[in-house]
Amino acid sequence: MVGAAFRVVTVSCRVAFVLILAAVAFSSTAAAAGAQTQPTVTAQYAIVVDADTGQVLYDKSMNTPTAPASLTKIFTAIYALESSSLDRTLTVSPIDLVGESTMGLAAGDTISLKTALNGMLLPSGNDAAMTVASNLGAEPGDSPEAAVARYVGWLNDMAARLGLQQTHLVNPHGLDQPGHATSAHDLAAITMFALKNAEFRKIIGTQEYNGDGFQLTQANELLGSYTGLIGGKTGITDNAGYSLVEAAERGGHTIIAVVLDSSESAWYQDATTLLDYGFATVNAGPLPSNLPVVELQPVVIRQGTLGVAPPPKPAPTPDAQVAPTTLSVHQVNDNVAVVRHNLLGSGNGFSWKWPLTSLISMIAVLALAVNYPIVIGAGSLVWKHGKPSRRVIASPVSLAKRSSRRLAHRRTSNHQRDARRRRQTSPPRVPVEPLDTDYHDVFAYTSGYAAPDRDRSIFAEPIPASAPANVVPLNAAETTALHAVRLAMHGDYPAATREFERALQTDPALDLSRASGFWGMQPAGFVAAARAYARTDRTADAKSLLTVIKLSCGSHKELESVLMQVVAPVS
Repeated sequence: MVGAAFRVVTVSCRVAFVLILAAVAFSSTAAAAGAQTQPTVTAQYAIVVDADTGQVLYDKSMNTPTAPASLTKIFTAIYALESSSLDRTLTVSPIDLVGESTMGLAAGDTISLKTALNGMLLPSGNDAAMTVASNLGAEPGDSPEAAVARYVGWLNDMAARLGLQQTHLVNPHGLDQPGHATSAHDLAAITMFALKNAEFRKIIGTQEYNGDGFQLTQANELLGSYTGLIGGKTGITDNAGYSLVEAAERGGHTIIAVVLDSSESAWYQDATTLLDYGFATVNAGPLPSNLPVVELQPVVIRQGTLGVAPPPKPAPTPDAQVAPTTLSVHQVNDNVAVVRHNLLGSGNGFSWKWPLTSLISMIAVLALAVNYPIVIGAGSLVWKHGKPSRRVIASPVSLAKRSSRRLAHRRTSNHQRDARRRRQTSPPRVPVEPLDTDYHDVFAYTSGYAAPDRDRSIFAEPIPASAPANVVPLNAAETTALHAVRLAMHGDYPAATREFERALQTDPALDLSRASGFWGMQPAGFVAAARAYARTDRTADAKSLLTVIKLSCGSHKELESVLMQVVAPVS
């Protein structure tokens, strides 16, 4: 009996031991399966950051300085957002038109800072970035070049104070220049800083913006296709390759992924892979405590200045006794305060400020009531004889969705601009009627309906000899290009190709992209312009335009079939 009991106990111990070993093995296997596999990306430099904690979840040469392309515009935009008002008016200078990616500005245009920021961050306009820098960086007596250099200096100062050690910017837009560099680490850091600004988050998450007569479309193809994406920024140059910054939010976690020097076929896949890896990592459980951390130093940005954020003021203790004083202190900023002596008040808190203000207001209202005929008469004279003249220039509508009330600026040569200046001071004026564009045209353009070709003759009508002296004749080549744009917007692409070609034959140096409304055409309109470039032996311009079409519109079967018809003759 004892022996049988002993055997039962022995067998039970062995079974328990085997079960324990199996449990340990299963736990080890489950732990190994739960560990996140490091992602594989084509990009040469990359980083994934938990924006809430700054912890680096993935690193591929994140501290190596490299060309950032248009990701530079994140620095340019956040400094402007933190230091200036969105309704500030900016004027476009000739030096702002640096080429490459553009929002369609022309010298002399006036736009709001809000429109410029959308033009900088949606279609990645280099002209918008330069316009922001040349206006916000300007001081009295500055040339536009000096203003841009000062603004870029402020950007570098901001980066240094934030603790970004691999950043040195040479321009505000990101075109390749010697010494213009940053790192994946620093781009993740400036994006963390920028995401704290609500307007920045709104702009990078916008698909389309309409303002100041411009219709701007988002170039970031990941927006709208990746769940939880806040937004991001694209950048492409020869030195930077295909680069992206993307930020997304899911389940209370915000992840930033930076991809630098990837390829055309892999850059969006790289960003998606890194974002997925980041969310999987933060959701898998507590993170190791030894992960690198992206840290930002506290910085306050004001127009032209930077400062360290002041420490929070200690709360007064209940027992603290405040000594009575007749001095008042008004803090202007972090470094300046004004101290005043309350000469008109007494120590009991009574002040003569409000009684005096009320008395002065009553006297002013009484004087106005007694003498209002004189005031009104003087105001009428000033308005009648001193009202400033406003220049009105009509040109074709640059985009189909733009209101017919918007009068887009025509750009002419130097002698035409001189004529316009003389026209500003000339008393007689000839009203210029806007083009007959209505919602019927807009519907026809957007729906594919063949709208009647109305108003084509406006481009070919000669100016009568009896026209007033302040009417400036249109440039023949530019007029033909405008006619071609209108034909393209009505869907007559063969005729548009012929008109573009005729414009280039008239002026071999003509830039078709400067024609008003050019960037509002459908992709087939751009193809028509590229064909015209190719037929007039401007193959380099044709190739550049085709590249812009492909990058802006993406790759799909319909567009590829059209592009291939042009690539062969261009090549």
